[in-house]
Amino acid sequence: MITPMMNAVKPQALGITMMDDSIVFDVASPVDLEALSAFGMVSGDPIDPAFAAHIPANTPFVAHGTNLYLSYQSGLQSLEALSEMMSESSGGDFSAEDLQTALWGIEFAVRGLTGLEVDEAIGWMTGDYAFALSLTPSFADSNSLMAAMGALPVDFGIVIEATDTDAAQTLYDGLNRSLSNLPAEE
Repeated sequence: MITPMMNAVKPQALGITMMDDSIVFDVASPVDLEALSAFGMVSGDPIDPAFAAHIPANTPFVAHGTNLYLSYQSGLQSLEALSEMMSESSGGDFSAEDLQTALWGIEFAVRGLTGLEVDEAIGWMTGDYAFALSLTPSFADSNSLMAAMGALPVDFGIVIEATDTDAAQTLYDGLNRSLSNLPAEE
């Protein structure tokens, strides 16, 4: 299974440079979409480079894509196929029922946090999106790795193009309602 998947990855380009006392890595990795379709993986529309304006400045790690909802659906199909394969090859250590139980838990959590079914909550996420990850100043100020980990050294964010503003607002309202009722910690 791994060999055909690796064949889908075409020659890669890696760039490393110094910018303003920071090391910048750029990676480009085209894929053979036909080869990936055999694994239930599909690609949405091309990303819009102008969307990068919505990514926080100086963010060192960014994953930019399009159609998060389609990626979610394709990922579920891949997990289902993988769980069937693993169940058959491992003698039942991981089964399709285990996957269904995990998915039920995710659906339960989404309903609890938003008041929406998963498809309602994320079905509008068909435009560009970006995951951003950076280190906080507390990480640089830490004098040991253990101190850095205790100081929550990572900032994480997601930016999603609202292709259906009413559905996006409904998700926001549900999350806001749930999260505003959580007790604040010091």
